[in-house]
Amino acid sequence: MTEHNSYRTHEYRVLDLFLILYRWKKFIVLVTAIAIIIGIALTFVVTRYYKSVASVLPPKERDMMSGLAGLTSLARSLPSGIGKLASVTEDQYNYVAILRSRTVEEAAIRKFDLLRIYEVSDSSTEKAAKIFRANTEVDWTDENTLEIRVWDPEAQRAADIANYLVAILNQRSYELQTQEAHNNRLFIEQRVQQNREDIMRTEEDLRNLQEREGTVVAPGANGTAISAVAELYGMKAVNEIQLGVLKRTVGETNSQYIQKKVENEIIDEKLKKFPEIGMESLRLYREITIQQKIMEFIIPLYEQAKFDEHKDVPVAYVLDKAMPGERPDRPKRLFIVGAATILGFIISLIIIIANEYSSHLKVNAPDQWERLAAIKKSIFRQKKTDEFHS
Repeated sequence: MTEHNSYRTHEYRVLDLFLILYRWKKFIVLVTAIAIIIGIALTFVVTRYYKSVASVLPPKERDMMSGLAGLTSLARSLPSGIGKLASVTEDQYNYVAILRSRTVEEAAIRKFDLLRIYEVSDSSTEKAAKIFRANTEVDWTDENTLEIRVWDPEAQRAADIANYLVAILNQRSYELQTQEAHNNRLFIEQRVQQNREDIMRTEEDLRNLQEREGTVVAPGANGTAISAVAELYGMKAVNEIQLGVLKRTVGETNSQYIQKKVENEIIDEKLKKFPEIGMESLRLYREITIQQKIMEFIIPLYEQAKFDEHKDVPVAYVLDKAMPGERPDRPKRLFIVGAATILGFIISLIIIIANEYSSHLKVNAPDQWERLAAIKKSIFRQKKTDEFHS
């Protein structure tokens, strides 16, 4: 029973609401109509902005190794993941960050006298920059193109600003990439010089070792055999045969036998020392080979770095040049009228609710109504006093 009464009470309240709205329908229509008229008037008074769009296509990613891979076997054998460590892409700089930088914004403000256009009374560049950021958009599209969108009260100026941003984007990107290419060239140049000094030093150490020991140790064709070892063992084998022959023919006291025996002893001494000499020689040969491979790798990179430092090509290519808009883009007139209509309807509801609440208090709570009336009189009285003094 209680739930049924509650439902009936709720039904009555909804019905009362519709009755109230029906009773005030003329007032609602009047206020809403006035709001619509004001909205339409605003569409002719408020400043309209034209939109202009420039599309920029970044260059294809270039790998510094791609044009040099055929020059050396080392470059060809590098895994793709390592090759990327040496890659230099033309669009490595964040174009959005460049266009949103304070330097670019201030340059555009100065060039197009936006302090005057935006009517910044205190000539504050910071305020003009905030307005400029609100009137520009820079974003990447799904097709990987950069769109620069500019709004301005004049269609031609909007297009000029967008095209200027493209030009300054190229300029700033070129300056940054030239600076990086210069730094890369200096770094690689130092590494080339160090590599040359390392090769010369290792070659000098090998020469000194061979002169000091009186033995020339060189890697064989397969990189493991040592020609000096084979030569010494061959000489020892020949001498041992000759010693055997001399021993049987002339005896051990013969001068020829003694001479061959001394030669054999000298060969034995060299062979005993050879492991140490051979390992040191191999280490030096290996170091020379490593430095030569490094040189084969960095010389092409050095030449590429010198080329990148002095090349003068566009960093970003203009896909679509900004053109003046044919009609204003914002604010949307339909949006203004729609917002004014909704606002007018809400204001009328607020007035109706306030009036109905006041009437309810007057009938059912006279004390509260009188207190509310006193507050209203006090407010109006204070307002008249302020107007009189002013």
